[in-house]
Amino acid sequence: MALSPALFAVLVLLTLSNIGSVYAVPQNVTIDDTEGDELTGHHFLYLPAEAWTAGQNCTTCAAQPEQSLAFDGTWHDSTNPLDPFVVTNATVTFTGSALYVYCITTNDLQLGNVDMTFYIDGEVVGHYVDTSQSPDAQPFDYNTLVFHNNSLPLDNHTFTLANGQTSMEKSIVLLDFIRYT
Repeated sequence: MALSPALFAVLVLLTLSNIGSVYAVPQNVTIDDTEGDELTGHHFLYLPAEAWTAGQNCTTCAAQPEQSLAFDGTWHDSTNPLDPFVVTNATVTFTGSALYVYCITTNDLQLGNVDMTFYIDGEVVGHYVDTSQSPDAQPFDYNTLVFHNNSLPLDNHTFTLANGQTSMEKSIVLLDFIRYT
């Protein structure tokens, strides 16, 4: 059975009118501190490498968060000493339009304060500083959103977290994971 020219024209018009209504669905992708990007396989570059430790395997680290409360049971630990010439940072690339950075933070100033500077594509885009201490608080807070930006141009980006950039005091980072859209 052949389609009449009129029916064929109607089907073509209906098909073409629906093409404009097809949209990409945003997807959140996680980059774990250890396992890397679940979509692309990209991993963080930790510099200097000797200043970062896979926290869940560190028996000599002062910070000992509960492994089961960290994303995928892993985190990376860096304590920046009082040396203005040593900058510890974690860098990763991603393609997206939004970024969310999660750390384990501490309420114990003996471990160091929490003092981070964030860069996207080489530009400073934010800071997170917490020098408060509460004797009644739990020693660690998990899944702490320390930075977010949900208005990035959809493009390739380089994200860097730098430790100890604003206070020049002993500071600690317990990087858990990031998510991008």
